[in-house]
Amino acid sequence: MTRILVGAGDGLHVFEDGRPVDAQRIGWDAESPSAVTALAREGTEVWAVLDRHQIWRTSSDGWSHIVSQLNLDVECLADTVAGLIVGTSQAHLFRVVPPPTPLETVAGFDEIVGRDRWYTPWGGPPATRSISED
Repeated sequence: MTRILVGAGDGLHVFEDGRPVDAQRIGWDAESPSAVTALAREGTEVWAVLDRHQIWRTSSDGWSHIVSQLNLDVECLADTVAGLIVGTSQAHLFRVVPPPTPLETVAGFDEIVGRDRWYTPWGGPPATRSISED
């Protein structure tokens, strides 16, 4: 059986063998849909970014809130050997760590030589929009 998760403006949609089987609204208020703007898998667990500012993950009780990153937009997530890595606006990387500090700056990424010259072809500010370990 093939299972596909799709993040959308009205929540998370689950498809099995090409057919919709579930739609979940994740967030503080199940009545008010939050956009699922990024997804990552970590073993059997799923991580989701809501509205580009909140990070949630599945647990035995459903979904649980991990962190709200209010001063930067969360662009992407990836499960790596270093842990769950988060890419953000202003071209930063963070690693999810246990509370009370849920996000830790990946300092080496911020200290890369030439970082001050990063740009986008369309003139907007740089952002970390994708992460791959392999």
